[in-house]
Amino acid sequence: MDSPASPPMIEIENVTKVFSTQDNRNLKTIDDIQLSIAQGEFICLLGPSGCGKSTLLNLIAGFETPSAGIVACAGKPVVAPGPDRGVVFQEHTLFEWMTVSNNVSFGLTCNPDIRARFPDAAGRTQACIDLVGLRGFENTFPNFLSGGMKQRAAIARSLAPDPAILLMDEPFGALDAQTRFIMQNELLKIWQTTQKTIVFVTHSIEEAVFLADRIVVMTKRPARIKEIVKLDMPRPRNINDPMLSDIKSRLYDSMASESVMI
Repeated sequence: MDSPASPPMIEIENVTKVFSTQDNRNLKTIDDIQLSIAQGEFICLLGPSGCGKSTLLNLIAGFETPSAGIVACAGKPVVAPGPDRGVVFQEHTLFEWMTVSNNVSFGLTCNPDIRARFPDAAGRTQACIDLVGLRGFENTFPNFLSGGMKQRAAIARSLAPDPAILLMDEPFGALDAQTRFIMQNELLKIWQTTQKTIVFVTHSIEEAVFLADRIVVMTKRPARIKEIVKLDMPRPRNINDPMLSDIKSRLYDSMASESVMI
């Protein structure tokens, strides 16, 4: 298994997750995952729908706890959600009754430790709005934003407390193809500016090869790591580059045996 050379920002050690169903069955979604992710890496989790990618992301976020094994961030076991990990979901989850500015600043005001780190909350809020390209829309409510703009605001809200890790669960999956491509490019610019560690869930091979430093290919449920593909290619990447085409072909072959689970 390929692993990063620098000390890990995220360490997943022999992690298994089992859920209990309403009819008292045990449903194993993740089976013995082991993965190290370095500071500043852009990792894509690629696999069929329903395989357990989001469950693994939720374990890193602290929304779920492992049935076995350990998830650690910056050397500390994950036991709950924390300000060191920002999360962006497929749906924007903005507060509809708040403006863009109030949505972005929300995470700066609800935690005393974060408030102490950012005494100039207004300045921090504006910096994050500028970073995602929403200057001029500070006083706009989500209902008046496009899908891409809503996700920009959601990313800004996640970035505001300055987390070391950004966890993204198919954040562009609901966008049209053109907006999705624009947002992928914008995300790469944000990542290069902030140097965050990003773990990005997708079932799109093209999205993964366009974004990632390494692609973690997962099997059908219960999810195991099937292979890890490293992309030593400069950005921005041309999706039609012959080298990327070869990698995409390899990934399609790897995924072919994994049935889609709805």
